[in-house]
Amino acid sequence: TEFHGTNSSPGSGMGTAIRFEEFDFNDPDLVKREPGLIDEERGRLQVALDRAKEDLDHAAEYLAELLGEQFGALMQAQRLMLEDTAVQADLSRMVERGMTVERAIVTACEQYLRAFQSLTNPFFYERIYDIKDVFRRVLSHAKEESMPTELADSVVVVAHEVSLLELFACDLRRVKGIAVEKGGVHSHVAILA
Repeated sequence: TEFHGTNSSPGSGMGTAIRFEEFDFNDPDLVKREPGLIDEERGRLQVALDRAKEDLDHAAEYLAELLGEQFGALMQAQRLMLEDTAVQADLSRMVERGMTVERAIVTACEQYLRAFQSLTNPFFYERIYDIKDVFRRVLSHAKEESMPTELADSVVVVAHEVSLLELFACDLRRVKGIAVEKGGVHSHVAILA
């Protein structure tokens, strides 16, 4: 199969194509669980946030080891988003009002995406992918999901858009190329490529 697009990073790579399907925050299956007691939901939220922070710490260490300290720092923007008191307050408030953790995560993500999608600066617009990645990371822990990690020796990641969450489910040493439909030169994925 041949793909055409705009380079966001120079170079080429060959390998077995691994496709990541587009993640849909509007999928009703994400939020179909009935809410538990508010204390239970609060606990689920805290566990999901803590595990997401641990993921980001591990990813930062891995990137720093693999590519250098400046690349490990890429994960700090996402970590800061998780630690932001406004984000935590928004999620907590929604849970307190009776939403499931999953519904609160999806709702908060939609609110932050709407705010960033109105920006015209390409650097800030690219942060949309960070927002999706952060909330998807928390959601995966709330739903206790894991990403597939079995890969061929050399792979090319093909996706509508690829998140750092998906990339870190892979062994980055095996990734020889990344082809995405969405994303630009300011995205973390392009910087890594």
